[in-house]
Amino acid sequence: YIFVNIITRYNIKNKYIFLLCVFILYLSLFINLFTYRTFLYRNWLMTGVPYFLIGILIWKNKDFIKKINFNNFIILFIVFLFLSEIEKFLFFKDNFMETYIFTFPFCIIIFIIFFKLNIKNNSILATFGKKYSFIIYIVHPWIIHIINEYLLYYKFEFIIPIIVLLCSIIFAMIFDYIRTKISTH
Repeated sequence: YIFVNIITRYNIKNKYIFLLCVFILYLSLFINLFTYRTFLYRNWLMTGVPYFLIGILIWKNKDFIKKINFNNFIILFIVFLFLSEIEKFLFFKDNFMETYIFTFPFCIIIFIIFFKLNIKNNSILATFGKKYSFIIYIVHPWIIHIINEYLLYYKFEFIIPIIVLLCSIIFAMIFDYIRTKISTH
């Protein structure tokens, strides 16, 4: 929320916010590639803040985004999905990383697609997101760590993200259920 206050108070232009996001994300990629020190790039500044700021930019430009044909974003989604997979296959097949060169534009496209879907505030998906997204965000690195420790990651490479998501959702639901039970007593 500090960033929202700074952006609105000083009326920082969108292009500077975007450039800051690009700089931070590609700095984290560089650190990941050349230092292998996870604490330098696996933190709120390198992974959370840029995507949070991109969400703000999308919201600030919502009128412009609404005018763009939805199918264009679906095409971009497919293009960046293939580019991401090609990039991983050609350059990083032996080196797993969280962020790749095409991750950033791919995520922006995903954000915009969900924005354009215009999910209503009282829908199941919106309620689910409000209720569980923070817990899922907090717990998913632990689940990834547990899976990496106890499963042969390379054998399940393509289904690991689904397993992580499902385990994170289940944990979030159980956590919320327990929290609700404790707070009602």
